[in-house]
Amino acid sequence: MVGTPVTPASKMIQRTPSTTPGGGTRVREEKILVTVRVRPLSRREQALYDLIAWDCPDDHTILFKNPNQERSATSYKFDKVFDPSCSTLKVYEEGAKNVALSALTGINGNYYYYYDDDDNGGGDDEFDD
Repeated sequence: MVGTPVTPASKMIQRTPSTTPGGGTRVREEKILVTVRVRPLSRREQALYDLIAWDCPDDHTILFKNPNQERSATSYKFDKVFDPSCSTLKVYEEGAKNVALSALTGINGNYYYYYDDDDNGGGDDEFDD
């Protein structure tokens, strides 16, 4: 089964109306670039023998492999995908650096970083490299 993310990576185009010098309206298209990093299992998850539910078969696809096999695998396409073994430096160089530099020139950019806390209320800092 192939699914698409809520905001499809390569197909999300924002049409921004703008006026021309003659007073007419024209549409400018802006592409939204979406990159995803699949995180590795935490030490706690490894200790509990949790299964990895996500796979990265290539640089543009993540695959949800339901460990309980309640439903078939579902794949999602993005502009760039980083697998769990990828370093933070590589994610920055290939996925975040241009967003940061573009923001310095006035182009809108956004990072979303999800960091799940463990049951004790503290995050697991093993992912910093």
